[in-house]
Amino acid sequence: MEDLRWVAEAKEIASRLNSYVNQEFIDRQLCMYMMEEDEYEKRKIRSSIESLLGIYTPQLLLSKIPPCPSPPDTNGKIVLGNVVQGDRELFPYKIDLQTINKHIAVFGATGSGKTSLVSNFLRQLSKCGIKWLAFDIKRDLRGFVKEDAWVIRWEWLRINPFQPPPGISPKVWMTIVPDIFAHCFYWFSPSENYMLEFLSQLYEKSKDACPTVRDLYDLIVKREERNRKRAEYFGVVTNRLASLLIVLKEVIDVRRSMPLEQIFAHPTVLELDGLRRDETNFLVEYILAYLFYYRLMKGQRSSLSHVIVCDEANRWFYSQRRWKETTVELGMPFIETVPQIIRDYCEGMVFASQGCLSQTVMSNTNLKIVGFLGDGEDIDAISRSLGLSDEERSMIMKLETGYWMVSKAGTRPFIIRSPLTALDKTVTDEELKTRMQPVIAELQKSTIEPTEKDTKTVEPLRIPSLTEDALALIIDVNAHPFKGFAARCPSIGLSIRKAESAKAELVAKGLAKEVGTKLGKSKRLTKFLVLTELGLKVLRRAGYDTSLWRRTGYQNFEHQLYIVLIGYAYKKAGYQIFIEKAVSDDRRVDVIVSNGKQTAIEVELGPFSLENEAKALRYADELIIAVREESVLHETKMELEGLPSEMKNRISIYLIDELLSILRPNYNINTRGNISLEQNKHTSNHIHGNEYGNEGNE
Repeated sequence: MEDLRWVAEAKEIASRLNSYVNQEFIDRQLCMYMMEEDEYEKRKIRSSIESLLGIYTPQLLLSKIPPCPSPPDTNGKIVLGNVVQGDRELFPYKIDLQTINKHIAVFGATGSGKTSLVSNFLRQLSKCGIKWLAFDIKRDLRGFVKEDAWVIRWEWLRINPFQPPPGISPKVWMTIVPDIFAHCFYWFSPSENYMLEFLSQLYEKSKDACPTVRDLYDLIVKREERNRKRAEYFGVVTNRLASLLIVLKEVIDVRRSMPLEQIFAHPTVLELDGLRRDETNFLVEYILAYLFYYRLMKGQRSSLSHVIVCDEANRWFYSQRRWKETTVELGMPFIETVPQIIRDYCEGMVFASQGCLSQTVMSNTNLKIVGFLGDGEDIDAISRSLGLSDEERSMIMKLETGYWMVSKAGTRPFIIRSPLTALDKTVTDEELKTRMQPVIAELQKSTIEPTEKDTKTVEPLRIPSLTEDALALIIDVNAHPFKGFAARCPSIGLSIRKAESAKAELVAKGLAKEVGTKLGKSKRLTKFLVLTELGLKVLRRAGYDTSLWRRTGYQNFEHQLYIVLIGYAYKKAGYQIFIEKAVSDDRRVDVIVSNGKQTAIEVELGPFSLENEAKALRYADELIIAVREESVLHETKMELEGLPSEMKNRISIYLIDELLSILRPNYNINTRGNISLEQNKHTSNHIHGNEYGNEGNE
């Protein structure tokens, strides 16, 4: 057994010094050692091997980066950098076009050299005659306009989302676009189907020209929805279409799109900064869908001809997406299938990210390149994905700018150093516009703008007439979102009977929806009125401030309610609280409680990723997770046992009912039920709350 252990150790040392020693020679010597029966001869062989390895073993201890095995010399058209073993640079690491066709993922924190690596990669693609499209979120790549690439601002696009790619029938395309809408704007199946119903009518009528977003909006707002459910779908769809016609007016308010095929036939950077997240996601997912179906109809299945580069790919391909309620109901979005299917049509993809990506990307990238990562959890996730040993995992934290650990299917991880190329970031908006003006004019030449009739402003929704009682009730619901229905009657001077009649009127006209939920361990449902999208729009058009409902819709009302209940109870106990606190650019914590130490509280009403929620510990001393279902509680506790002790000891998990029962004595029943759901500063000391979880500043 001791012999086997020594042979394994010697073989490992030799593999990590394979640029210094002849590994084949060492392997033959080790084989002879195992076969030799004479103890004297065995000691001679062992001593010879140890002497040889001992000459170079200090490289394992003294080099800045412990050596990894060096890969065989490579052939290919694209050089990513030089292979490094310890302090020695060996030979260029080259990849062929087939490897790119199987996709590449690049992981690195800010300052790791990620942008420089991607830029060098794109320049070499251009030299090989391979066209590419790079989605740029931070204007990092606009210097390519000086290198014969197109750099297009999103404002210069002219796209009719309902115009299918050449060869794709409207019947196929009209089922794809609503699905993109649903996933980008968090719709559920009924709203997606509602949009599809009207879109189908437009395609039937539009024989010679494709319908537009404005056509769809105008058709839907003419509908008088009397059914309560359909009124809710009406509000969701018209609200989003109206905002798109405002935010992306010049971009999508066209009858015929610019020829995207010409963009795909040229090295192109698409700048997406300055655009809201939802609209950015919509444009990216639409373009990827269009590109896939365009390739599908061309039927090209030979060698690599085009590459898509997704900067900040975690905006679109993030592992938590599978837990979203819309994903659970609708299935995975089309964009998640793209890495699996698009490589069959001569398309390669490069995903650049600061952290781990979705399972689809991780399992469909043949080459993974990892630079310095500052976040331990991201290192853990990526190390598990690559199957790294503990020592290899520790190397990631030692990588300097421009150094990368490379993992390719079928080989052990190795280190390369990529050149740090200075990027031209001095191109101004005016210079970019001047350089691109001829290209944009040519692309927009074939665009058909809407007619004068088409360009009329978005008409206001008709405001249903309301009785005085119903008007008083909807105004009170708007002002105090989390007040229980029974508690509203005295405050607006209505009897229970009149309040019930007013409630029925609001529900029948699609302005509100009644929901019931159990608070604490009570078996009795407490009823709440929740404003629909239509109800909020009606109030805004009438001049009322609906900001208290900014992040509260009927679909997440219960989640927000529990956040308020928990936060208020801590507030009554003398803690400083922050509700829906933004702790970073891309993360909010449901409740932050501060009293000498920081406690993060996350409320989960369905399945969730413990790994993702545990990231809240970056911003807090401890984490409380409140769940609704006992099955989720047990599963999470089992998953918790698998975490490191240092992390496990900082996490507590409760059923929401249990946590509310513990906190309930702190409630005060005399209040008005106000709360702003985006508090980023300490609230006033004089705050009221009640058993329905209302909180407000006086």
